[in-house]
Amino acid sequence: MLLPNGLVLVGVDPKQSLSQQNELFNPSPAVWTVTGTLNTARNDHTATLLPNGLVLVAGGMEAMAFSNSAELFNSSTGVWTVTGNLTTERYYHTATLLPNGLVLVAGGGGRSSSLSEIYNPSTGVWTATGNLNTARNWHTATLLPSGLVLVAVGRNRWLSRQCRSIQPVNWCVDCDRQSQHSTLWTHCHADVKLERTSNWWIEYQ
Repeated sequence: MLLPNGLVLVGVDPKQSLSQQNELFNPSPAVWTVTGTLNTARNDHTATLLPNGLVLVAGGMEAMAFSNSAELFNSSTGVWTVTGNLTTERYYHTATLLPNGLVLVAGGGGRSSSLSEIYNPSTGVWTATGNLNTARNWHTATLLPSGLVLVAVGRNRWLSRQCRSIQPVNWCVDCDRQSQHSTLWTHCHADVKLERTSNWWIEYQ
């Protein structure tokens, strides 16, 4: 993640397992430096750069369990500070910085598949917001110029409605949109076909 000071924050995962290690890359003179460690080792989390320059890390997997913990990284001090817990555990979710400075977290694995919540950096508090129309994880979330957040595709192990079945999992081909000013998700249909080429699934309209 590119920080306001021009450095790049990278989480180190040498054994493809839970990790607390982090490094900073300085493009000039191309030097890596070890920085502060997370308070809780995790993977499959999100990292969001906040307007105040702090980095919010939320959720993920920790010690073979879903996580609802969150931390803030201060690049000036290299210190991670615990902030408020999410309202529910989640991993493979998305986190989107909204124009008003709040962070929208949507979907994810486990019980959070259709749940969304908003983080307020000023208070460190998470608040539940409207549910997605279709539960999903491994999806995308895009902030549109209109201020709406578009959530599209992803994986859904538990629901088959509005999803195209592909072994060994179901990949959703619909999408949802939410406004930063509303707790309601609006459903939209995507005319998407899926075709297998070699060992990869490609998506086209």
